[in-house]
Amino acid sequence: MNQTLGYLLGKRMWWIGGLNVWGELAATTPKFLISESDAGGFRILRASYSLGGMTQDVRFGELVDVKGNLLPSIINRPRVVPISRGATSAVIQGEAQADSFRIAKANATSAPVLVDLLIIEMGE
Repeated sequence: MNQTLGYLLGKRMWWIGGLNVWGELAATTPKFLISESDAGGFRILRASYSLGGMTQDVRFGELVDVKGNLLPSIINRPRVVPISRGATSAVIQGEAQADSFRIAKANATSAPVLVDLLIIEMGE
């Protein structure tokens, strides 16, 4: 299905106004698979390294839409679209889960970024 058409056919939508985003884009922990060999044999190592920075996890049940309604704590297949109010934008890191999502500033600025969110429940 076309992605735009999928957004339009979503079950429920919420508009969240004025979320302060302070999470950093570099706040990730990538996973690595490392192989090495020497005279003693061959080894495969699994590791993860934190790149630093602050993560910002947002739970749906803690958000209030522009009408003053609390969002449900679980949203079936959510899509979160951040809409920036200023020059600096925000991005969703990874996929949104049924109960939360991770958001970060797109640029390495020290000040928080103000964004609006469009949250769409895609349903089954």
